[in-house]
Amino acid sequence: MTGLSLRAMARATGGEVCGQQVLCPGPGHGPRDRSLAITLSATAPDGFVVYSHAGDPWEDCRDHVRRLLGIERQRPARGAQDRTQARAAHRRPPGDNPHRVLDIVTQLEPILGSPGEAYLRDERGIDMDAIRDILERTDAISWAPALYSTSRCTRCTADFLAASSGS
Repeated sequence: MTGLSLRAMARATGGEVCGQQVLCPGPGHGPRDRSLAITLSATAPDGFVVYSHAGDPWEDCRDHVRRLLGIERQRPARGAQDRTQARAAHRRPPGDNPHRVLDIVTQLEPILGSPGEAYLRDERGIDMDAIRDILERTDAISWAPALYSTSRCTRCTADFLAASSGS
């Protein structure tokens, strides 16, 4: 989509220009709502991308903006929709899963003597002796097993656990 300006988009959506985006009512929201952000994008199929600060599904927001702008729905290229949905899933804010966040926070334990220490030392090359006094004085630098279970330090964690158990 070419030739679309922020002002024209704001008029069509009942929103207002704010910086480099338009803030307007999301789908099903009242006219004073400004929870939907629309940003022009040269690489997006419709010429814009949407983000709902109210947590509305991005697909609904995109379709809402398409309707307001009079844009016909385009058929995505084969596999494009799957890639778009996968990218959107990775961009979800951490607050989307408060239970997962709570699970991780409740598992936090001091980093010294943990696989987290082994990761910092072996994988990141951090001199643990140089920062040991800081790590001993604070519980803000912690380690949670869940944070590393799917990361690239799985080998590091396994090695540490094997060494800890005397194997």
